[in-house]
Amino acid sequence: MTADGEVIESHLFVNSTEVQQHLGWFIFLGGLMVLLGLAALLFPFAATLAGELTLGVVLLVAGIFGTVHAFRVRPWKGFWLSLLTAVLTVIVGALLLVFPMHGIMTVTLLITAMFLVSGVFRTILAFQLKPHDAWGWILASGILALILGVLVITQLPQAAFWLIGILVGVDFLFAGWAMISLTMTVPKRGSG
Repeated sequence: MTADGEVIESHLFVNSTEVQQHLGWFIFLGGLMVLLGLAALLFPFAATLAGELTLGVVLLVAGIFGTVHAFRVRPWKGFWLSLLTAVLTVIVGALLLVFPMHGIMTVTLLITAMFLVSGVFRTILAFQLKPHDAWGWILASGILALILGVLVITQLPQAAFWLIGILVGVDFLFAGWAMISLTMTVPKRGSG
């Protein structure tokens, strides 16, 4: 906003005209994501299993296409590495589909390791930035990540059945609400 009260639209922010033109879609998608997020929070095992199976399908399809691609460009110098990568991707995707419970446990352990390692790194970073005003927030996020990691470890193997579903649910809930909130900040057509 300028000193005269004139509103300046920055290219760094959302173009409100575009949001106005597609307001219904923003609200529909936001509402759908909120409902899916709530469903994932209410049924975390179903969401966890669905997420793991989806990952398996994506890896399987990507591996198949990678294998086809490797043979299509066979004279290429990287043929064997491309083929081995594609075959590995097919195998991992197939294993996630054939043994979904093992896949759920594996993904849960990876997420837990990510929480613990990123928590340690953020905690160290916070102390390195200590004179800065935001160091406390970085420390808090590091400690929270460590607490989440420890919480999951203490709840294993049961945590594998709810962790991914809860994370997906929270993400969808916030993403959907953010999309709906975006529509509330856009001036209505004809006003302004």
